[in-house]
Amino acid sequence: VTSFSRLQAVHEYLNTDNMPDCESPTGRPSSTIRLIMQRLEDVRSVASLGCGPGCDAVGVATWLCRRRQQPLDRIVLLDWAMKQWEPMLRTVSESLHEQCCIAATEMATCDIRLPLSQQQDPNVESVLSSSIDLVVVSYVFSETRNWQNFLDDLVVLCDCLFLLSDPTAWQLHLFL
Repeated sequence: VTSFSRLQAVHEYLNTDNMPDCESPTGRPSSTIRLIMQRLEDVRSVASLGCGPGCDAVGVATWLCRRRQQPLDRIVLLDWAMKQWEPMLRTVSESLHEQCCIAATEMATCDIRLPLSQQQDPNVESVLSSSIDLVVVSYVFSETRNWQNFLDDLVVLCDCLFLLSDPTAWQLHLFL
């Protein structure tokens, strides 16, 4: 509930009269912000890497759905502990379907310590290679080591946006 409340506040801000100009802190329109917002408007499918209980996926799907006024085509949930998370994620997915935020959900076990070609679940590479528009990675870099090869493979495979959120900036810089 708290995460959704924060997202609702962001959503309300972005729908204010100030947002169409996409002003930067200097007060001038920012072409970068406009470009990012335009790209986000086109997002139809989201992959959440290291999804855990689905908090990031729910937040992104809900925000995009409300912003665009239409559901996402699909959301892909990936985690190395998918067997443990799957019952909860099924419930979360059903709720998102009922609220018309997503049309389809795919789940797969994914170990980002291994290159994409060495994943034990053969579905990982196929679900990621089929039209992912946005990859969400939150608190994965700081909790995992040796993820660089997987992310390098993913960048080559997916021509998409990445939403990176991690408490340790040096790991984000390492990826970028």
